[in-house]
Amino acid sequence: MDVRPSFQKRALWISLISGPLAIIISVLTVMFSVITRPPSPVDVYRAQTQSVRAEFFARNYLLLWLGGSDRQDSRLKEMTSVDARFSLNPDPVTVTEINITDVLRTPAKNVGETEWAFTLAASVVPPGGMASRNYYRVTFVEKDGAFQAIVLPRLTFNGVTPIQVDTIYKGSEALDGVLGKTIANFAKAYLTPSDGEGSLGRYVSEKFSEKPVKGSPYTSVRVTAIQTDTPLGQTTEPSPGTTLEVLVTVRAMMSTTTYTTMQLPLRVTMTKNSQWLVDAITEPVDFGNISSR
Repeated sequence: MDVRPSFQKRALWISLISGPLAIIISVLTVMFSVITRPPSPVDVYRAQTQSVRAEFFARNYLLLWLGGSDRQDSRLKEMTSVDARFSLNPDPVTVTEINITDVLRTPAKNVGETEWAFTLAASVVPPGGMASRNYYRVTFVEKDGAFQAIVLPRLTFNGVTPIQVDTIYKGSEALDGVLGKTIANFAKAYLTPSDGEGSLGRYVSEKFSEKPVKGSPYTSVRVTAIQTDTPLGQTTEPSPGTTLEVLVTVRAMMSTTTYTTMQLPLRVTMTKNSQWLVDAITEPVDFGNISSR
């Protein structure tokens, strides 16, 4: 039997299929190499430097615009390309603090050009007036490391709605009670440098892991309020094993007229001897409902 025609047909089909198949494989190989190619590395340090320099310009520009006098008009005009007649006032405000709250970085239409928009919070004190905190938008352009403002700063809303956070500490305890005395002794041993670790150990359980604050600037401590998450005596009397979350307000004093008021969130447990011991300085601190103000 002559099989040559059949063989020739098969060879023809193989040649017809192998051509497109080879093209498909080549295309898939190129696509796969593109997909798997690692992205170009980002120069993080350069990006950080650009951001820092832009922040520096934004702060200086706002500071000069807010707190500069009319004798500094020329300096401000060197920082801006604003086509408008303006001048700084002869009796400017005092700027006590500037903080950045938002940044928008937008690449411009030309390569190497960037538009920056900073929102800055500034605390200002007008002559003879009271301090206030306001938010300003500062917009400028960067090219080749140089900056130039394209509009004067404007007052803006910070866009954040104030909130109110409810406390879990609803109860109040007497300062001269059993719990109050333990808390007072603990605060003294923990916050003042005159009391060592041995003293602190009398008021904490084996769960307490912190040490007295070394190098504390305070010489004495006075507890001014004790609040608890569970009001004692209103439901049942505390018994051994009872655990409470306690918020302690203390006045830590350097002298009779120099002091700091702070709060210590604590977890305390009653022992078998009906004494309270501090288990931990609570962290994270629990809280109640959050609502808009």
